[in-house]
Amino acid sequence: MSYCINPNCPKPQNPENLLFCQSCGSDLLLNGHYRVMSILGEGGFAKTYEVSDCGTPKVLKVLFLHQEKAISLFQQEARVLSRLHHPGIPRVEPDGYFTFYPKNSDQPVYCLVMEKIAGLDLEEWMNERNHQPISEALAINWLKELAEILDRVHQQNYFHRDIKPANIMLRSATDSLNTGRQELALIDFGTAREITATVLGGRHNGTQIFSAGYSPIEQVNGQAVPQSDFFALGRTFVYLLTGLPPSDLPVDADTGNLIWRDRANISQPMADLIDNLMGLFPVNRPQNAQIILQRLAEIEGTLNPVQYPSAKVKSASGSQSIQPANYSAAGFWRRFSAYLIDSTAVTVGGAVIGSFLINHVYNLIQEPWQALSVFLGAMVLSALGTFGSFFGLLIAALAIVGSGRSLGGVDSVLLAVVLIGIGLKWLYFTVLECSPLQATLGKRRLKLVVTDSQGKQISWGRANRRYWSKTISGSILCIGFIMAGFNRKKQALHDIIADTLVSKKI
Repeated sequence: MSYCINPNCPKPQNPENLLFCQSCGSDLLLNGHYRVMSILGEGGFAKTYEVSDCGTPKVLKVLFLHQEKAISLFQQEARVLSRLHHPGIPRVEPDGYFTFYPKNSDQPVYCLVMEKIAGLDLEEWMNERNHQPISEALAINWLKELAEILDRVHQQNYFHRDIKPANIMLRSATDSLNTGRQELALIDFGTAREITATVLGGRHNGTQIFSAGYSPIEQVNGQAVPQSDFFALGRTFVYLLTGLPPSDLPVDADTGNLIWRDRANISQPMADLIDNLMGLFPVNRPQNAQIILQRLAEIEGTLNPVQYPSAKVKSASGSQSIQPANYSAAGFWRRFSAYLIDSTAVTVGGAVIGSFLINHVYNLIQEPWQALSVFLGAMVLSALGTFGSFFGLLIAALAIVGSGRSLGGVDSVLLAVVLIGIGLKWLYFTVLECSPLQATLGKRRLKLVVTDSQGKQISWGRANRRYWSKTISGSILCIGFIMAGFNRKKQALHDIIADTLVSKKI
Protein backbone atom coordinates (compact mmCIF):
# COMPACT_ATOMS: atom_id res chain seq x y z
CA MET A 1 0.00 0.00 0.00
CA SER A 2 1.05 3.59 -0.66
CA TYR A 3 -0.36 6.13 1.81
CA CYS A 4 -1.12 9.80 1.13
CA ILE A 5 -0.21 12.22 3.95
CA ASN A 6 -2.43 15.06 2.73
CA PRO A 7 -4.52 15.81 5.87
CA ASN A 8 -7.52 16.66 3.66
CA CYS A 9 -7.33 13.62 1.40
CA PRO A 10 -10.71 11.76 1.46
CA LYS A 11 -9.15 8.40 0.61
CA PRO A 12 -5.44 8.25 1.48
CA GLN A 13 -4.97 4.52 0.79
CA ASN A 14 -3.50 3.83 -2.67
CA PRO A 15 -2.17 0.80 -4.53
CA GLU A 16 1.58 0.32 -4.27
CA ASN A 17 4.01 1.94 -6.74
CA LEU A 18 1.77 4.85 -7.77
CA LEU A 19 3.47 8.25 -7.96
CA PHE A 20 0.37 10.34 -7.25
CA CYS A 21 -2.64 9.86 -4.99
CA GLN A 22 -5.70 8.65 -6.87
CA SER A 23 -7.99 10.78 -4.69
CA CYS A 24 -6.25 14.14 -4.30
CA GLY A 25 -3.30 14.05 -6.70
CA SER A 26 -0.63 14.66 -4.03
CA ASP A 27 2.84 13.17 -4.44
CA LEU A 28 3.20 9.68 -2.94
CA LEU A 29 6.99 9.59 -3.26
CA LEU A 30 8.03 12.12 -0.63
CA ASN A 31 11.25 14.07 -1.14
CA GLY A 32 11.94 11.86 -4.13
CA HIS A 33 12.45 8.55 -2.30
CA TYR A 34 10.24 8.05 0.77
CA ARG A 35 7.09 5.99 0.23
CA VAL A 36 4.57 5.94 3.10
CA MET A 37 3.43 2.38 3.86
CA SER A 38 1.21 2.61 6.95
CA ILE A 39 0.18 4.68 9.99
CA LEU A 40 2.03 3.85 13.21
CA GLY A 41 0.24 6.30 15.49
CA GLU A 42 -1.36 9.70 15.81
CA GLY A 43 -2.12 12.26 18.45
CA GLY A 44 -3.04 15.91 18.50
CA PHE A 45 -1.75 17.58 15.36
CA ALA A 46 0.86 14.99 14.38
CA LYS A 47 0.97 11.52 12.91
CA THR A 48 3.67 8.87 12.71
CA TYR A 49 4.04 6.65 9.67
CA GLU A 50 6.23 3.80 8.52
CA VAL A 51 7.97 4.67 5.27
CA SER A 52 10.13 2.73 2.86
CA ASP A 53 13.39 4.32 1.79
CA CYS A 54 14.38 2.17 -1.19
CA GLY A 55 13.33 -0.91 0.78
CA THR A 56 14.65 0.19 4.19
CA PRO A 57 11.87 0.74 6.77
CA LYS A 58 12.03 4.10 8.55
CA VAL A 59 9.76 6.28 10.67
CA LEU A 60 8.17 9.48 9.38
CA LYS A 61 6.83 12.06 11.83
CA VAL A 62 4.46 14.59 10.25
CA LEU A 63 3.37 17.82 11.94
CA PHE A 64 0.14 19.33 10.61
CA LEU A 65 -0.05 22.20 13.12
CA HIS A 66 1.11 25.61 11.88
CA GLN A 67 1.69 27.14 15.29
CA GLU A 68 5.10 28.78 15.51
CA LYS A 69 6.13 27.11 18.80
CA ALA A 70 5.13 23.64 17.59
CA ILE A 71 7.10 24.10 14.38
CA SER A 72 10.11 25.34 16.35
CA LEU A 73 10.10 22.25 18.59
CA PHE A 74 9.72 19.98 15.58
CA GLN A 75 12.66 21.60 13.82
CA GLN A 76 14.62 21.41 17.06
CA GLU A 77 14.22 17.63 17.14
CA ALA A 78 15.44 17.37 13.55
CA ARG A 79 18.45 19.57 14.29
CA VAL A 80 19.42 17.66 17.44
CA LEU A 81 19.07 14.19 15.93
CA SER A 82 21.05 15.11 12.82
CA ARG A 83 23.98 16.15 15.05
CA LEU A 84 23.93 13.26 17.51
CA HIS A 85 25.48 10.09 16.13
CA HIS A 86 25.08 7.28 18.63
CA PRO A 87 23.50 3.78 18.44
CA GLY A 88 21.23 4.75 21.32
CA ILE A 89 19.74 7.70 19.43
CA PRO A 90 17.52 7.44 16.31
CA ARG A 91 19.60 8.30 13.28
CA VAL A 92 18.47 11.15 10.99
CA GLU A 93 20.05 11.64 7.56
CA PRO A 94 20.93 15.16 6.33
CA ASP A 95 17.79 15.25 4.17
CA GLY A 96 15.60 13.78 6.90
CA TYR A 97 13.77 17.05 7.61
CA PHE A 98 11.71 18.62 4.83
CA THR A 99 8.42 20.35 4.13
CA PHE A 100 5.75 18.84 1.91
CA TYR A 101 3.01 20.72 0.09
CA PRO A 102 -0.12 18.65 -0.59
CA LYS A 103 -1.85 19.14 -3.92
CA ASN A 104 -3.66 22.49 -4.22
CA SER A 105 -2.54 23.60 -0.74
CA ASP A 106 -0.63 26.72 0.28
CA GLN A 107 0.03 25.31 3.76
CA PRO A 108 2.92 22.84 4.09
CA VAL A 109 3.16 19.88 6.44
CA TYR A 110 6.45 19.35 8.26
CA CYS A 111 8.21 16.00 7.89
CA LEU A 112 11.01 14.29 9.79
CA VAL A 113 12.31 10.88 8.70
CA MET A 114 14.41 8.92 11.15
CA GLU A 115 15.72 5.44 11.84
CA LYS A 116 13.05 2.94 12.80
CA ILE A 117 13.80 1.37 16.17
CA ALA A 118 11.91 -1.91 16.39
CA GLY A 119 10.67 -2.79 19.86
CA LEU A 120 8.64 -1.44 22.77
CA ASP A 121 9.14 1.63 24.89
CA LEU A 122 9.81 0.86 28.56
CA GLU A 123 6.32 1.90 29.61
CA GLU A 124 4.79 -0.60 27.17
CA TRP A 125 7.36 -3.21 28.19
CA MET A 126 6.53 -2.83 31.88
CA ASN A 127 2.81 -3.08 31.10
CA GLU A 128 3.43 -6.37 29.31
CA ARG A 129 5.28 -7.62 32.42
CA ASN A 130 2.41 -6.54 34.69
CA HIS A 131 4.81 -3.98 36.19
CA GLN A 132 7.15 -6.63 37.59
CA PRO A 133 10.32 -4.84 38.83
CA ILE A 134 13.56 -5.43 36.96
CA SER A 135 16.63 -6.94 38.62
CA GLU A 136 19.58 -4.94 39.87
CA ALA A 137 21.87 -6.51 37.27
CA LEU A 138 19.58 -5.37 34.47
CA ALA A 139 19.21 -1.93 36.06
CA ILE A 140 22.99 -1.51 36.15
CA ASN A 141 23.33 -2.40 32.47
CA TRP A 142 20.49 -0.15 31.39
CA LEU A 143 21.57 2.80 33.52
CA LYS A 144 25.04 2.46 32.04
CA GLU A 145 23.62 2.53 28.50
CA LEU A 146 21.47 5.58 29.17
CA ALA A 147 24.31 7.42 30.92
CA GLU A 148 26.48 6.82 27.85
CA ILE A 149 23.72 8.21 25.61
CA LEU A 150 23.32 11.29 27.82
CA ASP A 151 27.08 11.76 27.88
CA ARG A 152 27.00 12.09 24.09
CA VAL A 153 23.95 14.39 24.18
CA HIS A 154 25.46 16.68 26.82
CA GLN A 155 28.85 16.75 25.06
CA GLN A 156 27.07 18.21 22.05
CA ASN A 157 25.73 20.97 24.33
CA TYR A 158 22.19 19.62 24.42
CA PHE A 159 20.02 18.17 27.14
CA HIS A 160 16.85 16.14 26.63
CA ARG A 161 14.31 17.58 29.12
CA ASP A 162 11.78 14.75 28.80
CA ILE A 163 13.36 11.49 29.94
CA LYS A 164 10.73 8.99 31.06
CA PRO A 165 9.91 5.31 30.33
CA ALA A 166 7.72 6.21 27.34
CA ASN A 167 10.70 7.94 25.68
CA ILE A 168 13.12 5.02 26.08
CA MET A 169 12.91 2.25 23.49
CA LEU A 170 13.93 -1.34 24.18
CA ARG A 171 15.18 -2.68 20.89
CA SER A 172 13.91 -6.05 19.73
CA ALA A 173 16.48 -8.86 19.43
CA THR A 174 16.54 -8.48 15.63
CA ASP A 175 17.01 -4.72 15.78
CA SER A 176 19.90 -5.13 18.25
CA LEU A 177 21.97 -6.83 15.54
CA ASN A 178 22.92 -3.47 14.10
CA THR A 179 24.09 -2.00 17.38
CA GLY A 180 26.10 -4.72 19.08
CA ARG A 181 25.18 -4.75 22.75
CA GLN A 182 23.16 -1.52 22.74
CA GLU A 183 19.63 -2.41 23.86
CA LEU A 184 18.11 0.96 24.73
CA ALA A 185 17.52 4.03 22.63
CA LEU A 186 16.43 7.49 23.77
CA ILE A 187 13.71 9.04 21.60
CA ASP A 188 11.59 12.21 21.33
CA PHE A 189 14.14 15.02 21.19
CA GLY A 190 11.48 17.60 20.39
CA THR A 191 11.94 19.18 23.81
CA ALA A 192 15.75 19.08 23.75
CA ARG A 193 17.48 22.40 24.40
CA GLU A 194 20.89 23.72 23.47
CA ILE A 195 22.91 24.56 26.57
CA THR A 196 24.65 27.49 24.89
CA ALA A 197 21.26 29.13 24.29
CA THR A 198 20.14 28.73 27.89
CA VAL A 199 22.61 28.22 30.71
CA LEU A 200 25.72 29.57 29.00
CA GLY A 201 23.77 32.43 27.51
CA GLY A 202 22.24 33.34 30.83
CA ARG A 203 18.66 32.60 29.74
CA HIS A 204 16.88 30.78 32.54
CA ASN A 205 13.33 31.65 31.57
CA GLY A 206 12.82 28.71 29.23
CA THR A 207 9.56 27.14 28.17
CA GLN A 208 7.88 25.07 30.86
CA ILE A 209 8.06 21.57 29.42
CA PHE A 210 7.81 18.74 31.92
CA SER A 211 6.32 15.32 32.67
CA ALA A 212 4.60 14.87 36.03
CA GLY A 213 6.55 12.60 38.36
CA TYR A 214 9.73 12.69 36.27
CA SER A 215 10.71 16.36 35.96
CA PRO A 216 12.57 18.22 38.76
CA ILE A 217 11.33 21.41 40.33
CA GLU A 218 13.72 23.68 38.39
CA GLN A 219 12.33 22.32 35.11
CA VAL A 220 8.74 22.79 36.27
CA ASN A 221 9.73 26.42 36.90
CA GLY A 222 11.12 26.72 33.37
CA GLN A 223 14.79 26.62 34.41
CA ALA A 224 15.95 23.19 33.21
CA VAL A 225 19.68 22.37 33.15
CA PRO A 226 21.61 19.24 32.04
CA GLN A 227 21.35 17.77 35.55
CA SER A 228 17.56 17.87 35.12
CA ASP A 229 18.03 14.86 32.83
CA PHE A 230 19.69 12.96 35.69
CA PHE A 231 16.73 13.62 37.99
CA ALA A 232 14.34 12.21 35.37
CA LEU A 233 16.70 9.27 34.85
CA GLY A 234 16.63 8.47 38.57
CA ARG A 235 12.83 8.67 38.66
CA THR A 236 12.67 6.37 35.63
CA PHE A 237 14.72 3.73 37.45
CA VAL A 238 12.58 4.04 40.55
CA TYR A 239 9.67 3.05 38.32
CA LEU A 240 11.61 0.17 36.74
CA LEU A 241 12.86 -1.15 40.10
CA THR A 242 9.56 -0.85 42.00
CA GLY A 243 6.97 -1.24 39.25
CA LEU A 244 5.23 1.92 40.52
CA PRO A 245 5.11 5.35 38.87
CA PRO A 246 6.94 7.95 41.00
CA SER A 247 3.71 9.90 41.42
CA ASP A 248 2.20 6.88 43.23
CA LEU A 249 4.99 6.74 45.83
CA PRO A 250 5.02 8.69 49.12
CA VAL A 251 7.31 11.65 49.73
CA ASP A 252 9.18 12.41 52.95
CA ALA A 253 7.52 15.53 54.36
CA ASP A 254 10.76 16.73 55.98
CA THR A 255 13.23 16.21 53.13
CA GLY A 256 11.02 16.14 50.04
CA ASN A 257 12.72 12.91 48.93
CA LEU A 258 10.82 10.02 47.39
CA ILE A 259 10.27 7.02 49.71
CA TRP A 260 10.92 4.00 47.49
CA ARG A 261 13.84 1.89 48.77
CA ASP A 262 11.67 -0.55 50.72
CA ARG A 263 9.97 -1.59 47.48
CA ALA A 264 13.17 -2.33 45.51
CA ASN A 265 15.39 -5.38 45.88
CA ILE A 266 18.76 -3.74 45.22
CA SER A 267 22.04 -3.08 47.02
CA GLN A 268 22.58 0.04 49.10
CA PRO A 269 25.24 1.51 46.75
CA MET A 270 22.83 1.26 43.82
CA ALA A 271 20.00 2.82 45.85
CA ASP A 272 22.38 5.60 46.95
CA LEU A 273 23.26 6.35 43.33
CA ILE A 274 19.61 6.59 42.29
CA ASP A 275 18.83 8.86 45.24
CA ASN A 276 21.83 10.97 44.22
CA LEU A 277 20.40 11.28 40.71
CA MET A 278 17.16 12.56 42.26
CA GLY A 279 18.76 15.23 44.43
CA LEU A 280 16.31 18.08 45.02
CA PHE A 281 18.65 20.66 43.48
CA PRO A 282 20.99 20.33 40.45
CA VAL A 283 24.05 20.91 42.64
CA ASN A 284 23.13 17.80 44.68
CA ARG A 285 23.19 15.55 41.59
CA PRO A 286 26.12 14.17 39.58
CA GLN A 287 27.48 17.04 37.49
CA ASN A 288 28.08 14.95 34.38
CA ALA A 289 27.38 11.49 32.98
CA GLN A 290 30.98 10.33 33.45
CA ILE A 291 30.49 10.53 37.22
CA ILE A 292 27.46 8.24 36.90
CA LEU A 293 29.45 5.76 34.82
CA GLN A 294 32.29 5.81 37.36
CA ARG A 295 29.84 5.13 40.21
CA LEU A 296 28.31 2.25 38.25
CA ALA A 297 31.76 0.73 37.67
CA GLU A 298 32.40 0.86 41.42
CA ILE A 299 29.04 -0.81 42.11
CA GLU A 300 29.78 -3.52 39.56
CA GLY A 301 33.13 -4.10 41.22
CA THR A 302 31.36 -4.57 44.55
CA LEU A 303 28.67 -6.89 43.22
CA ASN A 304 31.08 -8.57 40.79
CA PRO A 305 28.35 -9.44 38.28
CA VAL A 306 29.14 -11.62 35.28
CA GLN A 307 27.79 -10.40 31.94
CA TYR A 308 25.52 -12.76 30.10
CA PRO A 309 22.84 -12.62 27.40
CA SER A 310 19.40 -11.08 27.42
CA ALA A 311 17.95 -11.83 24.06
CA LYS A 312 18.77 -14.36 21.39
CA VAL A 313 19.84 -12.88 18.07
CA LYS A 314 21.24 -14.36 14.89
CA SER A 315 24.73 -13.48 13.79
CA ALA A 316 25.79 -13.21 10.17
CA SER A 317 26.95 -16.82 10.28
CA GLY A 318 23.51 -17.93 11.40
CA SER A 319 24.51 -18.92 14.93
CA GLN A 320 22.52 -17.77 17.93
CA SER A 321 24.16 -15.27 20.23
CA ILE A 322 23.08 -13.58 23.41
CA GLN A 323 23.37 -10.05 24.72
CA PRO A 324 24.42 -9.24 28.25
CA ALA A 325 21.53 -7.88 30.20
CA ASN A 326 18.97 -10.39 31.39
CA TYR A 327 21.23 -13.38 32.23
CA SER A 328 23.72 -14.19 34.97
CA ALA A 329 25.86 -17.18 35.90
CA ALA A 330 23.81 -20.22 36.91
CA GLY A 331 24.51 -21.68 40.33
CA PHE A 332 25.33 -25.30 41.15
CA TRP A 333 21.95 -26.34 42.59
CA ARG A 334 19.93 -24.94 39.71
CA ARG A 335 22.17 -26.77 37.25
CA PHE A 336 22.01 -29.95 39.32
CA SER A 337 18.20 -29.78 39.38
CA ALA A 338 18.14 -29.43 35.60
CA TYR A 339 20.50 -32.40 35.32
CA LEU A 340 18.18 -34.56 37.45
CA ILE A 341 15.18 -33.61 35.32
CA ASP A 342 17.04 -34.41 32.10
CA SER A 343 18.61 -37.66 33.29
CA THR A 344 15.30 -38.91 34.66
CA ALA A 345 13.55 -38.15 31.36
CA VAL A 346 16.27 -39.95 29.38
CA THR A 347 16.16 -42.89 31.81
CA VAL A 348 12.43 -43.32 31.24
CA GLY A 349 12.95 -43.14 27.48
CA GLY A 350 15.70 -45.74 27.67
CA ALA A 351 13.52 -47.96 29.86
CA VAL A 352 10.69 -47.90 27.32
CA ILE A 353 13.03 -48.98 24.53
CA GLY A 354 14.80 -51.47 26.80
CA SER A 355 11.59 -53.15 28.00
CA PHE A 356 10.55 -53.85 24.41
CA LEU A 357 14.01 -55.27 23.69
CA ILE A 358 14.04 -57.46 26.83
CA ASN A 359 10.59 -58.84 26.15
CA HIS A 360 11.53 -59.54 22.54
CA VAL A 361 14.48 -61.67 23.67
CA TYR A 362 13.07 -63.30 26.82
CA ASN A 363 9.32 -63.23 26.04
CA LEU A 364 8.52 -62.47 29.69
CA ILE A 365 5.25 -60.58 29.39
CA GLN A 366 2.29 -62.93 29.64
CA GLU A 367 0.21 -60.91 32.10
CA PRO A 368 -0.25 -57.11 32.47
CA TRP A 369 1.57 -57.02 35.81
CA GLN A 370 4.59 -58.63 34.16
CA ALA A 371 4.88 -55.63 31.82
CA LEU A 372 5.40 -53.38 34.85
CA SER A 373 8.03 -55.77 36.22
CA VAL A 374 9.91 -55.78 32.92
CA PHE A 375 9.71 -51.98 32.69
CA LEU A 376 11.08 -51.53 36.21
CA GLY A 377 13.96 -53.88 35.43
CA ALA A 378 14.68 -51.97 32.24
CA MET A 379 14.48 -48.75 34.27
CA VAL A 380 17.27 -49.94 36.57
CA LEU A 381 19.46 -50.93 33.63
CA SER A 382 18.74 -47.68 31.80
CA ALA A 383 19.55 -45.68 34.96
CA LEU A 384 22.92 -47.44 35.18
CA GLY A 385 23.64 -46.02 31.74
CA THR A 386 22.22 -42.53 32.18
CA PHE A 387 23.52 -41.87 35.68
CA GLY A 388 26.55 -44.18 35.74
CA SER A 389 27.68 -44.11 32.10
CA PHE A 390 30.50 -46.59 31.44
CA PHE A 391 30.98 -47.07 35.17
CA GLY A 392 27.35 -48.23 35.25
CA LEU A 393 28.06 -50.55 32.33
CA LEU A 394 30.91 -52.08 34.33
CA ILE A 395 28.61 -52.58 37.34
CA ALA A 396 26.03 -54.31 35.14
CA ALA A 397 28.67 -56.58 33.61
CA LEU A 398 30.04 -57.55 37.03
CA ALA A 399 26.50 -58.23 38.29
CA ILE A 400 25.80 -60.54 35.35
CA VAL A 401 29.07 -62.42 35.82
CA GLY A 402 28.53 -62.57 39.58
CA SER A 403 25.14 -64.23 39.08
CA GLY A 404 26.77 -67.03 37.12
CA ARG A 405 25.59 -65.86 33.72
CA SER A 406 27.62 -65.27 30.60
CA LEU A 407 28.18 -61.87 29.01
CA GLY A 408 27.56 -63.45 25.63
CA GLY A 409 24.36 -64.85 24.19
CA VAL A 410 20.91 -63.61 25.15
CA ASP A 411 22.14 -62.07 28.41
CA SER A 412 24.05 -59.48 26.40
CA VAL A 413 20.69 -57.79 25.85
CA LEU A 414 20.89 -56.58 29.47
CA LEU A 415 24.13 -54.77 28.69
CA ALA A 416 22.50 -53.44 25.53
CA VAL A 417 19.84 -51.69 27.62
CA VAL A 418 22.60 -49.99 29.64
CA LEU A 419 24.26 -48.94 26.38
CA ILE A 420 20.91 -47.57 25.16
CA GLY A 421 20.80 -45.37 28.26
CA ILE A 422 24.36 -44.17 27.60
CA GLY A 423 23.74 -43.47 23.92
CA LEU A 424 20.35 -41.85 24.41
CA LYS A 425 21.73 -39.48 27.03
CA TRP A 426 24.67 -38.56 24.80
CA LEU A 427 22.39 -37.71 21.88
CA TYR A 428 19.90 -35.88 24.09
CA PHE A 429 22.44 -33.52 25.65
CA THR A 430 24.65 -32.86 22.63
CA VAL A 431 21.87 -32.38 20.08
CA LEU A 432 19.75 -30.05 22.23
CA GLU A 433 22.64 -27.96 23.59
CA CYS A 434 24.03 -27.22 20.12
CA SER A 435 20.54 -26.62 18.67
CA PRO A 436 18.89 -23.17 18.42
CA LEU A 437 17.25 -23.99 21.78
CA GLN A 438 20.72 -23.90 23.40
CA ALA A 439 19.39 -25.99 26.27
CA THR A 440 17.99 -29.37 27.24
CA LEU A 441 14.38 -29.62 28.40
CA GLY A 442 15.43 -29.50 32.04
CA LYS A 443 17.55 -26.42 31.48
CA ARG A 444 14.73 -24.71 29.59
CA ARG A 445 12.36 -25.52 32.44
CA LEU A 446 14.72 -23.72 34.83
CA LYS A 447 15.49 -20.91 32.35
CA LEU A 448 19.09 -21.92 31.65
CA VAL A 449 21.04 -21.72 28.40
CA VAL A 450 24.40 -23.11 27.29
CA THR A 451 26.67 -20.84 25.22
CA ASP A 452 30.32 -20.42 24.38
CA SER A 453 32.34 -17.79 26.23
CA GLN A 454 31.12 -15.13 23.78
CA GLY A 455 27.44 -15.89 24.38
CA LYS A 456 27.02 -17.70 21.05
CA GLN A 457 25.39 -20.99 20.14
CA ILE A 458 27.84 -23.86 20.54
CA SER A 459 28.81 -26.26 17.76
CA TRP A 460 28.26 -30.03 17.65
CA GLY A 461 31.96 -30.56 18.32
CA ARG A 462 31.96 -28.26 21.34
CA ALA A 463 28.79 -29.92 22.65
CA ASN A 464 30.57 -33.31 22.46
CA ARG A 465 33.68 -31.95 24.15
CA ARG A 466 31.50 -30.57 26.92
CA TYR A 467 29.49 -33.78 27.30
CA TRP A 468 32.36 -36.26 27.43
CA SER A 469 34.50 -34.09 29.71
CA LYS A 470 31.45 -33.83 31.99
CA THR A 471 31.08 -37.62 31.91
CA ILE A 472 34.72 -38.13 32.85
CA SER A 473 34.48 -35.43 35.51
CA GLY A 474 31.50 -37.22 37.05
CA SER A 475 33.44 -40.45 37.32
CA ILE A 476 36.18 -38.89 39.48
CA LEU A 477 34.07 -38.15 42.55
CA CYS A 478 32.43 -35.15 40.82
CA ILE A 479 35.41 -32.98 41.72
CA GLY A 480 35.03 -31.14 38.42
CA PHE A 481 31.50 -30.08 39.32
CA ILE A 482 32.60 -28.62 42.65
CA MET A 483 34.88 -26.20 40.80
CA ALA A 484 31.78 -24.22 39.76
CA GLY A 485 31.56 -22.87 43.29
CA PHE A 486 35.06 -21.38 43.22
CA ASN A 487 35.21 -19.20 40.12
CA ARG A 488 33.46 -16.00 39.10
CA LYS A 489 31.75 -17.44 36.03
CA LYS A 490 30.61 -20.54 37.95
CA GLN A 491 32.20 -22.83 35.38
CA ALA A 492 32.59 -26.50 36.19
CA LEU A 493 35.64 -28.37 34.88
CA HIS A 494 33.83 -29.48 31.72
CA ASP A 495 32.76 -25.87 31.05
CA ILE A 496 36.37 -24.74 31.30
CA ILE A 497 37.57 -27.55 29.01
CA ALA A 498 34.87 -26.81 26.41
CA ASP A 499 35.01 -23.02 26.96
CA THR A 500 31.26 -22.85 27.64
CA LEU A 501 28.98 -20.98 30.02
CA VAL A 502 25.69 -21.92 31.65
CA SER A 503 23.59 -18.88 32.46
CA LYS A 504 20.16 -18.29 33.92
CA LYS A 505 17.56 -15.72 33.01
CA ILE A 506 17.27 -12.98 35.60
